[in-house]
Amino acid sequence: MPFSFTVNGGYDAMHTLIGSLERSIRPIKIVKLSFAADTTGIEMTIDAKTFYQSGKKFNVTKQDVQ
Repeated sequence: MPFSFTVNGGYDAMHTLIGSLERSIRPIKIVKLSFAADTTGIEMTIDAKTFYQSGKKFNVTKQDVQ
């Protein structure tokens, strides 16, 4: 499932965001990072993809052990 987003901020905010993506419980593959900077800060665009895995079903039964 590809997705893309753009954020604005300083270096520390960008570093924190990438760290959060690395620690996500959902696997995220960053495909492309683009940066642009001016006097107001940094603009970062992230193109990424994540993967969908359907839920697993477990049948729980009760059985007496003799």
